[in-house]
Amino acid sequence: MLTIIASALFSIGHGNTFTTQDLSTTGFSVTIDVGSDSTTVDVVAPVDVWHGVGFGGLTMSAGTSASIYSGTGTLDTRYFDSTGMGTSVGSFWTVSNYVAGDTEVTYSMMRSNDIVKTCTECYVFDPTASTLEIIMARGTGLTFSYHSTSGDGNAAGYTLTEAEPTTTADPTKEPTTVAPTAATTDPTNAPTTAEPTNAPTMIPTIETQELFTTGFSVAISVGAESTTVDVVAPVDVWHGVGFGGLTMSAGTSASIYTGTDTLDTRWFEATGAGTSVGSFWTVSNYVADDTEVMYTMMRNNDITDMCGDCYVFDATAATLDIIMARGQGVTSLSYHDTSGDGNAAGYTLIMPTLAPTSAPITTDDSEESTTPSPDGGNASSAGKIQVGLVMVAGLFNFLWL
Repeated sequence: MLTIIASALFSIGHGNTFTTQDLSTTGFSVTIDVGSDSTTVDVVAPVDVWHGVGFGGLTMSAGTSASIYSGTGTLDTRYFDSTGMGTSVGSFWTVSNYVAGDTEVTYSMMRSNDIVKTCTECYVFDPTASTLEIIMARGTGLTFSYHSTSGDGNAAGYTLTEAEPTTTADPTKEPTTVAPTAATTDPTNAPTTAEPTNAPTMIPTIETQELFTTGFSVAISVGAESTTVDVVAPVDVWHGVGFGGLTMSAGTSASIYTGTDTLDTRWFEATGAGTSVGSFWTVSNYVADDTEVMYTMMRNNDITDMCGDCYVFDATAATLDIIMARGQGVTSLSYHDTSGDGNAAGYTLIMPTLAPTSAPITTDDSEESTTPSPDGGNASSAGKIQVGLVMVAGLFNFLWL
């Protein structure tokens, strides 16, 4: 029930989608969607040269933070307050749907609107703004360097406006009705039957796991390139979820919530406070009320190039080991008490698979297939999600602090 409520609330939000902007006729374009909590940019560009998009100004000297692509799925965030190379301030955009072909690269990049706590130079997106100033540039190779003058078509500033909403039918006009015609049947043609497919059409989500009956639960989706975790928890105590082990001494990287939408990533290889290694999860759909907090956290599966201690998610793995814990207060990480008190446990989650049904799909509406489905007719044509969960909840007396 908590997952259903969370999903419903996550779908509510306000924001603006701006018109797609091309950099002259270079083949580099961006489509920017500023949501209530996070911003997503869909990018299309030539694969053989670097490109960048900056926010908050029409020129480099205006003080803009730009995302630079130089041949990989890891984007460099650079701050510019004059012409030149600018200053690298980190890597804060989560990249998904990354596809690089022989001539073109496409991907989506997403981050929280306001990350000034971790990057003071980074632009703060405003979901209520009707315009957005950006700069776009590209180079002559994949190594970041001078882009030549804007007169060569390799750099320009743009003021984006909201995209026109999709038109809907006029409710004052009656719909046109098409007179039905009698269907004719060709007796020489037998009805065709579609073959079932084994290809999954969705990213499976691991069954929601709750920490005993504490109200703290996670639902994890491991995709081909990025992982998403939907979290529901009490708002008045800290909580954390770690990946890659069933105990702290196993060597786990954990995401810790302490009352804000900025999550602290900590590395544990023994009991204790662990070591803070940064903030790498992008938080969206953040909702906190008097009793409960809900949010979605997402990052790329492999970020070892910027965090050597962070867990690498494997979309092909059959299981996922996690640890969950919560404390007694929310403002700081503190001792969670023993696992016997219901405040900490380790779990081995079984990754779901998609299995096709054996029942054929007939394209002739006049006939129904008589082939029984192996589950008694409860499976759909897209396949039944088979999920399982093995809970390994020994009384681990491990500590967060």
